Amino acid sequence: AVVMARTAHACVCSGHSSSELIVVGIVNGDRERDFTPPLRRTSELPPGITHVGGVDAFLGYLEDELFPFIDAHLRTQVLRVLAGHSLGGLAAARALATKPNMFRRHVWVDPSLWWDADASIDDLRASPTAGQDFTARVAAVRTDSLALARAFSASSRNVSVVNVPLTGEAHEFLMYRGLHDGLTALFADYYPAMRHDLALASLPALTAQYRTLGRDFGYNVP
Repeated sequence: AVVMARTAHACVCSGHSSSELIVVGIVNGDRERDFTPPLRRTSELPPGITHVGGVDAFLGYLEDELFPFIDAHLRTQVLRVLAGHSLGGLAAARALATKPNMFRRHVWVDPSLWWDADASIDDLRASPTAGQDFTARVAAVRTDSLALARAFSASSRNVSVVNVPLTGEAHEFLMYRGLHDGLTALFADYYPAMRHDLALASLPALTAQYRTLGRDFGYNVP
């Protein structure tokens, strides 16, 4: 899993203004255990998997230990992105279902939503509502569209889902292109919309766009 947090200050990269990004890669000793919920519908583990059920403890570690450490040592803002592939995508779905205020953006790359006879899909449908001023967005890369429709059809939360199809990559190597395409989809509205629609080439339209971004990001976007 990868956690990304926006910093408080802007930088200039390749001539374009953009926000700095803190990228945190999380190394864990047992991804099968740490990225999976306990089984409650099935009793037989998938082939090759021997230890499961530790995702809630993993998310607790992020919330109680990792986030406070990062916030204490680096210039951070409240916008966090959680990116995960396969079982990591399952862990990201669990985070949205059980701790919807932890991350404002998600990248799920070929997530294992089939886990435990689709129990994670029902967990998303029944998940608690995030804070009133909180919005979440999910870039679902090569994710079953029917599973997404089931997971979010009954949701009353401020969650938007962007389905990102990606072909020509094996599951094992999907994270490389998937992370790029997922982040591109998540932040497609970061650049001025007037680049694509001249009708929005005005100061009021620009101000309104970045006011909306500020609401979604949780801080003022300059």
